[in-house]
Parts: sequence; C-alpha cells; structure tokens
Amino acid sequence: MRVDLAEHTLSKDVENAMKVIDELKEISAGNREFIHYSYLYRQIFHSKKPLESLDDSRLHTLKNVHDWFVIRDKQKTSKINWISPQCQFDLLLSIQGFLGMVKEIFTLYPNSTVEPHRISQDMLEGLFGTIRQLGGDSSTQTLKGYGHALNKFQVTAKMTSEIKSFYYGESSHNGMEFDHLTRYDCRTKKLKDNNTIPTLLNHVTRLSNMFPFTRRIFESLLLDDLFMGKIETPALSFSNENEINQQNQKISFLQEERQQLFILCLYNDDIASMLEKWKNDIKNIALKSILKRKGNLWMTTWVSHLEISPNNYLCSGVWYLEFQKIISQNHSITQRLVAYFLVRKVIDETFRGNFYENRNVQEHADPTLIPRKIITLNQAESQKFSYIIGWVLFKLLKRDYAMNSHPKFWVMHTLLESLCEEKVEYIIETRSQTTNIILGPEFTRFMYYLESLVINLFKKHNELGPNILHYVKNSLLSNSSLNQMFITILKSSTDVELGDEECGFIYERCITIYMRS
Repeated sequence: MRVDLAEHTLSKDVENAMKVIDELKEISAGNREFIHYSYLYRQIFHSKKPLESLDDSRLHTLKNVHDWFVIRDKQKTSKINWISPQCQFDLLLSIQGFLGMVKEIFTLYPNSTVEPHRISQDMLEGLFGTIRQLGGDSSTQTLKGYGHALNKFQVTAKMTSEIKSFYYGESSHNGMEFDHLTRYDCRTKKLKDNNTIPTLLNHVTRLSNMFPFTRRIFESLLLDDLFMGKIETPALSFSNENEINQQNQKISFLQEERQQLFILCLYNDDIASMLEKWKNDIKNIALKSILKRKGNLWMTTWVSHLEISPNNYLCSGVWYLEFQKIISQNHSITQRLVAYFLVRKVIDETFRGNFYENRNVQEHADPTLIPRKIITLNQAESQKFSYIIGWVLFKLLKRDYAMNSHPKFWVMHTLLESLCEEKVEYIIETRSQTTNIILGPEFTRFMYYLESLVINLFKKHNELGPNILHYVKNSLLSNSSLNQMFITILKSSTDVELGDEECGFIYERCITIYMRS
C-alpha cells in the first residue's frame, strides 16, 4: 500500500494547484472538495498534537468530515462517480470508532491525553510493504516466501544495529531487535583520497591475481568505510553515557570481527570461485525468466519475473549455505552479514550493464556549457516550477540533514533565508501549520538558468540511455558559469561572509535536491 503516494496526492498543494490552473479551475470543484476533506481526515489522524478534552476543535472537524462523506455518498449518480463501498465503509467506521474511543477515554479518565497518530496503522502497513518488497513485490505471497522475506528483514535489522545513523539521534524501534541509533558527527569533512590508495595497496598483489568481476567486488567493499569499520566512534556525554559506551564497544568489536572475516574471504580462493558461481547462477535465473512465447505484454511480464526471481534467490538463503561450507566459524551473525554484502555486490555488478562503457562520457562533462536560450513558461507551468524551487529551498533550510549537520549551518541558513520569505499558514480545523516559501527574484532567475541548461543536457538521452541522469548531475556540478552565478547570488544577498568551499557545499546540495525533484 503506497501510503506516501496517497498522502501527496490528497494534499493541500494539489488542491491549490488545481484551483490555480485555468484549465482545471472550473471542472475540478468536486475533486478539490474531496481532496480538502480527505486532507483534513489525514491531518487529524496523523497529528502528533494530543487531544486533551472533548472540546477540541479537531473532533468537531472529524464530525464534519464524516457528515460530508455521508451526504456525498447519497448524492452520487452512479458507483463509478464515487469511491468504492468498501472504502466508504472503512472511512466512516474509522471516524466513528475513533470518536467513540476518545469519548469513552475522556469520560473514564478526564485528565488523560490521546495522540491521534499513535492510532494510525501506517507503521504496520509500512512493515508489510517492506516484507512484500523483500519478497520480490509478489501479489501471491506464499508462506515459504514470506518466511524468507521475514528472515531477510531480521538480517537487515541486525545489520542496522551495528550501523550508526548519519542522520538520526537516539530512536526506539521496538520489535525490530535494535534500540539505539547513535548519531555520528558529520561536521568534519574527511578527504577519502588519502586513505584510498593505501587501503588497496595493502592487498594489491592479491587483487591483481583476481578476475575483473571478483576484483571489483572486493575493491568496492575495501573502500567502504562503513563496512570495513573505519568510522570513529564519537565521544558522547549524555545521562545514559555508560549505556552508550557499552553499545559503542559492542559495535567496535563487531566491526573488528567483520573486518577480520572479510580479509579471510579476500585471500580464500574458494570464495573467489563462489562469487563467480553466484554470478552464473543469477544470470541463469535471469535467462529462465524470459518467456517462451512473446506476446504483447511479454516485456512487462519478463521484467516482473526478473524482479521477483533474484529477490527469491536472495531470500532463499542458498547462497549463505554455500558460504558456510567454505567459512566454518562460530560467529554466525557476522558470517551472515559479510555473506549478504557479498551477494548484494554480486547482484549489483551482474546487472550493472553498460555503466562502465558510458562512464567516460559522464565524467567528461563540458564545464563551459551555457544554455542557448532561457526558457519561458506560461502561468500554470510557472507556478508549478515555482513550487519545485520553493521545495528545494525548503529542503535546504529545514529538512536536509547534510546541511543541518554542517558546522556553519546557521551562517548558510542566514544566507539562504535572505533569498526568500517564509509564510506560515495556520489551519484551524486540524490545529496544524504549513510553511510556504515565497521566492526572491535572484534565486528564481538562477533556477530558470539551471532548468534551461538541463533541457540542453537531456538531448544526449539517446546516446546515454539510463545513465543520462548521472551525466546531467555531473555536468551541473562541474559547470563553472552556473556555479559562479550561484556564489554571486549567495554572497550578494546579505553581509554575512562565507568561504567558497562552504558556498560550493550549498551548491552541491542544491543540485542534488533538485535532481531528486
């Protein structure tokens, strides 16, 4: 179930966009009304602000939402002009049940509070969605396949217990076998180039004697600081310092154990032969997925089978049994983790395709390219593009964790804040607020220049195929005129001083976020 997709579709932004676009303004009145009440329903049920009494305005809003859906259901002219009876029944039942539950709680316990978001089952839906995805996104899940997917999820959970999150502080994941994600200090920027060559030179003789496929797998894992346990544990001072120190010591021990096991695998000829066997097995799985008869939808069906088969192979654990026969040690958790990283790398390298053939084209982007002409948009397209620009700035100011963890974030925040205005809108019905970004003319001109450049770069899509996005991003990051325009706008917006390195960091984050839009 795509809860996130439904959330974005039935949002206030979509309602406002349909109201502004001239082609939709007159014909979308009913849809906008439906989106409005669906948005209120979702906002209230996902609210983290607790209900403290029966006088809360959100309870009255929920009653209005319930009455509106009842009235519109009676006014429908046919079934195809309204939501399904099952959806209508579930929606009304959820509102009635919630209102009845809240009334009974406040009647029995007048001083209690109720947080609506804790009653939502989105967490459960997310777990089911994750397990379904791990099982190859199969709509006909078998008991055996579900068991394999659940085992894979547990392995991932154990692996995550060793990984220190770059983005989160302490968090509780009850029932997922790990309790703490200790925050790393991302504020010190490390240059990996100094450590890359010595890491490979220590094993250059062994790597040079391997086949190219096997060598790429081991080289990529050797250069992975997280997998090799080369990330230093920060010194922390909290009230539960002893508990965190014990967790860090456990993590350090597991990292050292994993590193030793991986080096043992690196110098084991049987492991290298096993990786080649895995590659052949995965290729055979892909070939067997090809349909014997080619009909109109044979490509779609084959892609679906091709997605399911490797996932089933990954969930089956056959590869782990082969790994265990070669490596016979007691620490099974570390064994499974190393084997999982190896088989994932094998799958990635096997299906990587012609990436290496097009890599030179991506890396040799023209840094002097300028757009032939700046794009002009009509009113509807301009408003859509302004929304995207506002979203980029909002991410940079509020939600980008790489920005938030930078030591000069507040200086950067001041500079970016001068390029726009924030307008906070308070919604009485749901007792929530939304932040709208009103763009300044300088940053808008820069983004129009960037979009014009992107249109020119996309003309190579026939040549690069699926690697076109890598080419576009590399070209934008290396474009000197675009970079200089951004730095000029940033420094002229306020008297706050910021070095070119920090401006380049903001530029890189801006391009990255824009490419994700």
